[in-house]
Amino acid sequence: MEGAIRPVGMTSGVRSPKDRCTTSATLGKIRVVSYAALSEHYRRLSHLRHVEAIASWDESTMMPSGGGPARAEALSVLRGLIHQHATREGLADLFAAAAAEDANLPPWQKANLREMKREWVRASALPLRLVEAMSRAESLSEQAWRELRPDNDFAGFLPFLREVIQLKREAAQAWAEQLGLCPYDALMDGFEPGTRADQIAPLFARLRAFYPDSSPRPWSDSRAIQPQPATVRFPSRVSAGWDWSSCAEWVSTSTMGAWTPANTPSVAAYRPTCASRPAIPPTTSADR
Repeated sequence: MEGAIRPVGMTSGVRSPKDRCTTSATLGKIRVVSYAALSEHYRRLSHLRHVEAIASWDESTMMPSGGGPARAEALSVLRGLIHQHATREGLADLFAAAAAEDANLPPWQKANLREMKREWVRASALPLRLVEAMSRAESLSEQAWRELRPDNDFAGFLPFLREVIQLKREAAQAWAEQLGLCPYDALMDGFEPGTRADQIAPLFARLRAFYPDSSPRPWSDSRAIQPQPATVRFPSRVSAGWDWSSCAEWVSTSTMGAWTPANTPSVAAYRPTCASRPAIPPTTSADR
């Protein structure tokens, strides 16, 4: 069937011996074809999300404001396509078959399978219409806030906020029905799997007792809040020693960017640049 997912290496015709040798995932002599198919599916899915993340980052940081509506529509369509790929036909059968292979998987692949299924279960709860609508509303509300915030125009922002909340409530209800949870727990499960409101409530109760004067106090004008610069000074020898030895773990090649110290050597402030960074002593996988 068109669009359906088949285990890796399988087609509608007969598989050749070469295909069986090169496309089936094996652990010892035990084949785990369904897990391999799922792994390949999510590898391709991650590439689509990579493109989505770049477009989203550009929309938030570099895109001229006039391109906002078009970018909101483009991201909505792209996220809809990703959602279709994430919930496409055949995944339920693959997860069922992979469950039978679970005993043959090493621990990290068992964890990988568990997370793939968890993601699929949550994605399959939402209709395409809702995914696209949420994406569009979130993009437009963020763009509107950039324009309205300097003037403290909360009234102008309210319609955008209301639409986002309405759609999120609809998504929360869909997840709740899928997972057998209350809507708030279903939302929280997307960020902290397994955490429930009754686990969080005692924590906030203790914080409320510790901070008796912590009730929210509205500000009449957000512009009255002045950000305070954070400057942390260290001895020159400390910042110099921290410099590239720490960054070596973050930037492995000069093609991925570089970090350079600020002009004042005694201030531990660093900024990304396009300049070539000093040579970093090679590290082995064991060192990392």
